[in-house]
Amino acid sequence: MTIGEKIQQLRKQNGLSQEQLANELNVSRQAISKWELNDSVPELDKIVSLSKIFSVSIDDLLSNETNHSSINSNNRYSDADVFSKIVRMIKTKGYRTGYLLIGWGLIALIMIAFVGFSWFRMMNPFGTVESIFQLPVDMLTPFYFIGFIGVIAIAVAITGIVIVIRGKKK
Repeated sequence: MTIGEKIQQLRKQNGLSQEQLANELNVSRQAISKWELNDSVPELDKIVSLSKIFSVSIDDLLSNETNHSSINSNNRYSDADVFSKIVRMIKTKGYRTGYLLIGWGLIALIMIAFVGFSWFRMMNPFGTVESIFQLPVDMLTPFYFIGFIGVIAIAVAITGIVIVIRGKKK
């Protein structure tokens, strides 16, 4: 298996287009295409970068053997590999990830508002805010939990907004 075939296989396994890989390596899409077609060979610094992006050794990229475990599609990734893939996804498809986080945060807030209102009506049938403070502390625990989850949902939505703004600037 040639280095070009390995680059193409690893790129596809990692769900990257030629354009996305080119952006990460600061080269043109045509350069990636030439590497994959074996019309040219990447420079040494690009080979090092490729090994980091694909989480394979330089030996695996440069050797002619085809049965390296790191290139096998049944590869098990470590936690660091999964984290690096998530970071790469945010960098390459940031605005989509941001919209996903915004949507999740808003849906969570709507659900929390519904649950909070339902709990409030159930515990306080008279509906006055003053009477809620007369309840025993142990009955207020769900309210604190709902508030905590609400803060997390708001933080997720804000993170999504930041990711969208940063993704659109690129």
